[in-house]
Amino acid sequence: MQLKKLHRSVLCLSAFFLLFMTAGKTIHSQVTTASIHGTVTDASGAVVPDAKVTVTETATSITTVTTTNKNGYYELPALQVGAYQLTVESANYQKFAAT
Repeated sequence: MQLKKLHRSVLCLSAFFLLFMTAGKTIHSQVTTASIHGTVTDASGAVVPDAKVTVTETATSITTVTTTNKNGYYELPALQVGAYQLTVESANYQKFAAT
């Protein structure tokens, strides 16, 4: 009877130890999204704040829009992997487009 109790205690402690050792670990799955980011500058190299940045997935025509910050930086996270057309528009500047 004592041996059965000891066996059960060791088994419970082992399970707890295993759970404790793996609690901080995460399982990584296959990544299915991407991001596009950059800095919008003019011909002289000056940053362009408040520019409208639009990306359109060419296969689905899904459009995502953002605006550059005061440093001309933009980021479009969590996009579906694929081919995109990027356009940048800002007052007093010619529209820019790239694929």
